[in-house]
Order: sequence, then C-alpha cells, then structure tokens
Amino acid sequence: MLKNLIEEKNIIISHILNMIMAVYVFFIPFSKAFTFSTGPYVLLFFWLLEGDLKKKIVELKKPPFIFLSLFLIWASASLLWSDDKYYGIKFIHFICVMFIILVIFYTSIEEKYRKFILYSFLVSIFLNEILVYFIYFGFIKVTWASPDNPHPYHVHHILYSIILAITLLLLLNQILNRSTSLFIKFLEAIFFTTAAVNLFINIGRTGQVAFIAALMIFTFFYSKKGYKYITFTLISIAVLYILAYNLSPNFRHRVILAIDDIHKIEKGDYDTSLG
Repeated sequence: MLKNLIEEKNIIISHILNMIMAVYVFFIPFSKAFTFSTGPYVLLFFWLLEGDLKKKIVELKKPPFIFLSLFLIWASASLLWSDDKYYGIKFIHFICVMFIILVIFYTSIEEKYRKFILYSFLVSIFLNEILVYFIYFGFIKVTWASPDNPHPYHVHHILYSIILAITLLLLLNQILNRSTSLFIKFLEAIFFTTAAVNLFINIGRTGQVAFIAALMIFTFFYSKKGYKYITFTLISIAVLYILAYNLSPNFRHRVILAIDDIHKIEKGDYDTSLG
C-alpha cells in the first residue's frame, strides 16, 4: 500500500516537473527573471522531490556532464584573477542555470513529453522572431532595441543569437527526422529559413559562429552519404555567408568590426569583444 502511494506520488511529481519544463522553455525569450532566477530553482525543487537520486547521479557521470562540471570549476576559479568580478559571477550563474536545466532534461524528462517541450520552445521563438522582424523593418519602435540591433525584450543580442543557433539545429534535426510528416517538415523548413535570416540580421556573432561550428559537427557525425554531403554543407555555408555579407548591413558591419578586432589583437590590444 505504502509502496503504491509512493509510486503514485512520484508519477504526479514527474508529470508536474515535465509540465513546468514546457512552461520554462516557452518563457525563455520572454522573462529574464523566470529564466534565470525562478524557473531553474522551481524545476530543481521538483527534481529533488521526484527522488531516485542514486540513478540520476549515475547518469551524471557520463562525459558531457563531467566536461561541463570541469568547465564550471575552471570558470569559478577564473574569478581569482578576473578584473570584473560582477560580470564573472553573472557568467558563472548563467552556466549553473544551464547545467541545472540540462541535468533535469537528461535525467527526468520523459520521452512522451519531449516533443511537446520542443514545440513549446519553437512556438516561443517563432513569436519572438515576428517581433524582431517588426523591429528590424521599422514597423514598431521599442526602447530596448533598434533596426541596427534587433532582439527580444530582455534577451541580449549575444544570447539571442545563441538561442537562434540552437533553434536552427533543432529544426534541422526535425526536418531530417523520418517520423515527421511532410506538412510539418514544410512548415519547419519555412521556419528554418526565417530563423537563419534572423540570425544574420542579428549582431550577435557568437551565435553565428556557433551555428556554423555545430552544423559542421552535425554533418560529420550524422552524415551517411560521405564526402558529397560534407562538400554540399561546406558550399551551403559559404553561400550563406556571402549572401549574409552582401544583404545584411548588420552582419557586414560586425564582420568589419571583427577584422578590426583581429588587427588590435595583433598589436597586443585585447580590450575588444574578440579579445
């Protein structure tokens, strides 16, 4: 009897945890407070309440989490020689939040909820993408962004570019998934195109570089068509960057700044974004 009650309690908690994760990913571009200050710790509370910690800890001994833990330790140690302790603490807090979310997603989110959570995230990004396009084309004027630096309300352009890069990879995975219907693939292909354009009108170079690097890794690890597929990917990347450079003033301006930063680094000046 008691065992059945405990199992039923765990099922209810697990369901609540999965639902909160869907709400959390939806609000990532909308609420900074919920994304970084409230949501992760609410999720952590239910994750601990769910129990079965021994099994979860075993899962966390796998290489990705070991590497992320080592990076977190190194980042924390870097505070000892950092000139900007405040920014350093904010950065470490960001890494901690990402670590919590990844741990919970990997160890507790059930397979049947994952697609629902994925679409919750994609719908949220789509809504924000519409807003960003309205800002970029001057249809609306807001105090926090401009056509030269379009981004959602509380999300910095660097973080937004990373979110867009993740969105593009998720969409690509969905498009290549054989279980996805043709109609859904068609909609996701349109979304992929608009999100790619969005990424390159954004001034966040981090997400642009991350997307290309991740796309290369994606191609090498998932391609079964040999060098032809890899060559096609390389050509596509080259065409994408040429189009972005010629059609997006924001992207062209950031490329010029990057070249200028490299020249400064060569002269020993590291006080730039690249430096």
